[in-house]
Amino acid sequence: MRMRLRPYRQGDGAYIVKWVDSQRIHTLWCANQIAYPMTEETFETGREAGIAKWGNSCFTATDQAGTPVGYFQMSIHEADNTAFMGYIIVDRVCRGMGYGQEMMELAKQYGFQLAGVGKLRLAAFDCNVQAVSCYKKCGFIVIRYEADAFCYEQEIWGRYTLEACPA
Repeated sequence: MRMRLRPYRQGDGAYIVKWVDSQRIHTLWCANQIAYPMTEETFETGREAGIAKWGNSCFTATDQAGTPVGYFQMSIHEADNTAFMGYIIVDRVCRGMGYGQEMMELAKQYGFQLAGVGKLRLAAFDCNVQAVSCYKKCGFIVIRYEADAFCYEQEIWGRYTLEACPA
């Protein structure tokens, strides 16, 4: 393992803000739920809003030296024993190197083994091909597709809902 998963700590936002280095990446990542350009303060405000509204737990993936290399949020819905993941991102210098898959496997371990949920769900825009591919490699399957889910500049993006179950 190259990574560890730990609860989000104050100061991790400084890393995440750097990873979101363009308006397009920002929109793919948070669907403009946080103001752009993002600062540590606006990130923290958005993170805290997710905690208040959805009960999100926030996680940081770190390398062996303890440096943040990934981040996601997870909310558990007791009514249907499902967890929803969102705000999933990996440091841009680590993308395409397996870090995303490793982080998602750690997230699955947390969700299924520690939290005891029966399903993990997430959403991804269809134009975010690299992320969708990562999720599928980690055992997520498409359970829904909305063709005209989001408008970004002159583009119309579709949105997949993907789901994974314990092995």
